[in-house]
Amino acid sequence: MFSPFKLTTSSIILAPLFLSNIGQATSWEVGYQPYQNKGFFRTASLEAEGPLQGQILYLPGFADRFENHNYLWQRFREAGYRVITLDYPSHGDSVETIEPLNQFKISDLRNMAALALDAYKIDLLPTHIVAWSTGAVVALNGLKPIKGDYEFSSAKAHFLGHEISSLVQIAPAVAPKPLVGELGVVTEQSLSSLDNPPYLGEPSPKSPLKHPLFALDLILQSGKTWLQKLPDSFPMLTFTAGKRLDKYVFTEKVHSWVKQKQKTMENLSLMYCPKSKHDLTNEPDGVRELIISTTFQFLEGESPKETKHDSSCFLITL
Repeated sequence: MFSPFKLTTSSIILAPLFLSNIGQATSWEVGYQPYQNKGFFRTASLEAEGPLQGQILYLPGFADRFENHNYLWQRFREAGYRVITLDYPSHGDSVETIEPLNQFKISDLRNMAALALDAYKIDLLPTHIVAWSTGAVVALNGLKPIKGDYEFSSAKAHFLGHEISSLVQIAPAVAPKPLVGELGVVTEQSLSSLDNPPYLGEPSPKSPLKHPLFALDLILQSGKTWLQKLPDSFPMLTFTAGKRLDKYVFTEKVHSWVKQKQKTMENLSLMYCPKSKHDLTNEPDGVRELIISTTFQFLEGESPKETKHDSSCFLITL
């Protein structure tokens, strides 16, 4: 049940939060941001180790929370990237502090993500978006060409006024399945091939069907992404899971979506992991490490390279 905090300031910082599901403690600075008199949603940032390379806005998937990918964030941290993220309504530690997800649309999650950037972003530091599943639709809903005479030839885009250098999509929900997981229920077994994925509790919310208005808006907004025009040189890297193993998005349609974008965009890469399930960053180490190393190449401005790998992830030629 929604039970908002009695806060009198615009936000409250509760720092640090220590997590240890990756074998070592990771310290997040956590805050709660108000949204439209509907309550407060949780935001967080993780500082980099060593010289700063950039900052990542992570946009979670449905039934996700940022602690579920703590191994990934530790790797980003070690590579010099700050991480900024949030818990959507009805997700993570936003469950009891803001109204239920069904009261919101994709555009609201987009606005919340921009507020998280407002709270934690360091100006002049390159900002990249990493988005999983539903998070990719949230990202695309906010990404626009930078206004100007050459707005579609730019290598960067704007996310509600924030300059974005690139987008990494992991199993993006641009082609969502109408009945996800196991008979409409999100389960650990349908998300990951690991026997014990490092999730902080069971996936929640359990089903999009419990939030039908939001689910309908997700389908509508995912359809609009097919018509969306982004800058010609904007870098975008997309990872997809197995066509039969991904129980949340239609992988073949995602491939078609990327190929359609190639008609007007020149800096696109697509990596396919046919033996993997939807949560690619919580798959066996071979897949996870390949995704991380490929992402680092991409963020450093290199074109992802074809890799012969025993987990059978490979680049698809567009």
